[in-house]
Amino acid sequence: YNNGVEGENTVANSNNPSDGPTLQRINTLRISNQYARSGGALRPSSPSTAKNATNGNQQFLCRKMKWEQRLFVVYQSVFQKILHQYPDDEGFVIIEDDAILKSPKIFAEEVCNVHRWRMIFYSLFRSPLQLKRAWGRSPSCIYRHGTVAFYIRRPMMEKIVKERRRSLFCRFPIDMYISKSGPWYASRREVVGHLDSGRIGSF
Repeated sequence: YNNGVEGENTVANSNNPSDGPTLQRINTLRISNQYARSGGALRPSSPSTAKNATNGNQQFLCRKMKWEQRLFVVYQSVFQKILHQYPDDEGFVIIEDDAILKSPKIFAEEVCNVHRWRMIFYSLFRSPLQLKRAWGRSPSCIYRHGTVAFYIRRPMMEKIVKERRRSLFCRFPIDMYISKSGPWYASRREVVGHLDSGRIGSF
C-alpha cells in the first residue's frame, strides 16, 4: 500500500500449466494495520509468558516496533492464507502492487522454467545490487534483496510462516531473511521493474 491507499499482492499458482494460472489479489494494508493496532511484536512472546509476567518484567518477542516486522508478518499472513487455500499446489508467484511488468513473454518463460526445475525460490526482479556486483560483466545471478516479484515453493513458505526466532524475526526484513536462507537465484534480465517513488513503508 502507499499513503493510505489499499495495497494488494497478486498471487499466481498452477500445478498444471495447461490449465493456466489461478490469479488472486490479497489486501495487505488490513493485515499490517491489524498487527500494529494489536501491539505487534511488542506483545508477550507466548500466552504462558503473558500469564506469568509481572509489570515491568514482561518478556516480549521484540523490543521495538519496526516496519520490517510488520512487513514480515504481512508475508507470514499472506503465505499462511495461500497455503491453506491451495493445499495441492507447490509453486506460487508473488507480485507486489508497485511492480512493473517489462516483458510479459520473458516473465512467462522464466516462471515456467523455474517451476519446471522445482526451484525453492527465484527472484523475477533484478536488483540494483546485482548490477553493482557485475564489475563490467553481465549482472550477477545471485539473489540479494527485494520482494517485488518472485517464485516460491511451499517448503520455503512454510518455513517463513513458522519463523518466531527473535534473532531473525526482530532483526531482518523479509528479503534479507530469504537471502540468508539461500543462496538463491535471481533473473539477470530486466523482467520486472519497480516504481521508484521514494516510498517508505509501502507494500
